[in-house]
Amino acid sequence: MARCRPTRAAAPGSAPLRFGADMAPARRVATPGARGGRLARALIGGEGLSLLGEMLATCLAVAVLSVPLVTVLPALAAGCRHLNRFIDAEESSYRMLLADFWQAFTKGWGLVWSPLASLAIALAGVDLALWAEGRMTGPAGFALAAVAAAALAFTLVVALWAAQLWEGGSSWREVTRVALQQARADVPGSAWLLVAVALTCVFVWMLPVLVLFSPGLWCFAAVATDRRERHR
Repeated sequence: MARCRPTRAAAPGSAPLRFGADMAPARRVATPGARGGRLARALIGGEGLSLLGEMLATCLAVAVLSVPLVTVLPALAAGCRHLNRFIDAEESSYRMLLADFWQAFTKGWGLVWSPLASLAIALAGVDLALWAEGRMTGPAGFALAAVAAAALAFTLVVALWAAQLWEGGSSWREVTRVALQQARADVPGSAWLLVAVALTCVFVWMLPVLVLFSPGLWCFAAVATDRRERHR
């Protein structure tokens, strides 16, 4: 199935940013032995501990960047780009992660899109919490909770697709549009992302301190879901 994903921002004076199924971002190009092979070795071979350590460090970095809440979306995008660079055997310093975060938050409508995504997640979460505490009862309360749960699931899945598809300098409006298309085109992948979110919520309910690792685990789930077809 054809994929649509954003390319890197165009240089001044060059052609504008475009989207297309036949256009892959520059960071997807890796050396012949690194692309694909490193992911397989990292998951089942000698680099397993290296990938695990990088994932845990990325979890903490994304958690810290997400503390203001309105920065959750750019933090996820920066975490996804960092993990992609690491898996593709490219330079993947945390200085680059911070630069990606700042660019995602301040450019391409990030100052508008990120707070809107955070607000949608927060409102849906509050509705579900009120229903769980018994403050919204009866058929109306159940219906409102069901709508909130569906809205929360939809927002999180699209946000994770957008975080994985984002490239430096890309417009969040265009990335979100492509993420919506990808969520509809890859239903199994969207289901995997939803399962990943649900599992992390269960883990946090069992051990609240694991909330520190949840955003980073979502990044890893988005990266793995996006790459699964290319590495079968």
